[in-house]
Amino acid sequence: CVFDILMCLISSYYYAMIATLDHPKTKHSLGIGVIFFETVFAISFFLNFFVEFYSDGNRIPTKNIKLIAKRYLKNDFLLDIIPLIPFAELITLKAYRE
Repeated sequence: CVFDILMCLISSYYYAMIATLDHPKTKHSLGIGVIFFETVFAISFFLNFFVEFYSDGNRIPTKNIKLIAKRYLKNDFLLDIIPLIPFAELITLKAYRE
């Protein structure tokens, strides 16, 4: 959880920097950073389907993949998928079609 928060803060700062420094000479190096953060978020997203949890006061963690996935889909899935939506590419695609 701390890792996710840290990555969100760093990537938010990075994306703000991209918005202000959108210059052709810096596009390549900024694009590498975007790919890095998108990859980290994707890996974190998929790993959350395998994180054990303690259910209702049990001392033994739940290791059943189906129960873990079901719980994740009910709780944090929507918040975790938002960073993976390629908003910039969708906006570019929309502008290209017009």
